[in-house]
Amino acid sequence: MKVGDNLTVLEIDDTEAVLVDDAGCKFRLDLLAAKSVEAIKTKYVQTITVIDPDGGGDVSVEVRKLETGPLVGIDGSYLEQDVGPVYSPYDRGMELEIPDED
Repeated sequence: MKVGDNLTVLEIDDTEAVLVDDAGCKFRLDLLAAKSVEAIKTKYVQTITVIDPDGGGDVSVEVRKLETGPLVGIDGSYLEQDVGPVYSPYDRGMELEIPDED
């Protein structure tokens, strides 16, 4: 795949890309280090209750508006566990900023 006027992607995966320029020089790009350190801000919209299709129980889903545009629903019990970062399903590798006060 051609990137710009003088770079071509030789290989790419979730963590790195290998590029070559027109002179034949290869470059390895760490995609994890290259990503922005900024998280996508979110705004609370509302909490809705849905039925879990597997277990049949009620699940509280927190609906949030991303600053990049789309709405997302996140399992409320997952957020309460504070198990680590939540990532955008639309913006590969981008963490969502979910304020505690929401």
